[in-house]
Amino acid sequence: MQGRAAWLAALVVAAAQPKISRPEVVFTAHGSLGMRVEGKTPQLSVTRNGDVLEFAVQLATLQTGIELRDRHMRDEVLEVQRFPVATLRVPNAPLATASTSGTTRAELTVHGQTHPMEVSFQVAQRGGYDVTATFRMDLRDYGMTAPVYLGVKVKPEVDVSADFHLDAP
Repeated sequence: MQGRAAWLAALVVAAAQPKISRPEVVFTAHGSLGMRVEGKTPQLSVTRNGDVLEFAVQLATLQTGIELRDRHMRDEVLEVQRFPVATLRVPNAPLATASTSGTTRAELTVHGQTHPMEVSFQVAQRGGYDVTATFRMDLRDYGMTAPVYLGVKVKPEVDVSADFHLDAP
């Protein structure tokens, strides 16, 4: 738990609301025939709600580089009209003074369903904090079906990472 406190320390600063800069959220999915799909968005925000930090991603902003695939992902898999935001809720901790890495517990809400999640992280102090966090999710756990297109199927396990800088107060 020491690592958890240090990671969260990078997120809990003197300001009432933390400020993120240079965000990038990336998902990576694999499929049959060696297929690899990567989607990205810079749309990551964080709010502090009492003793919880909540990270939010606007799912409609995810892009894979192929418009047809993006439309299918948004409309058929994520259903962004009904579920526009994914959130990761992380418990609060006091400010620490060192760079660190480890894992922490969080709650991921996607597609209207919330489940506990282990998140791996790295934090480095650099005029604030550079943060990298990663986790793996299974689409089936959140009521989503992995897409199939022209006989090529995406596996339901998806790797997610977020890189951002948390500005110092």
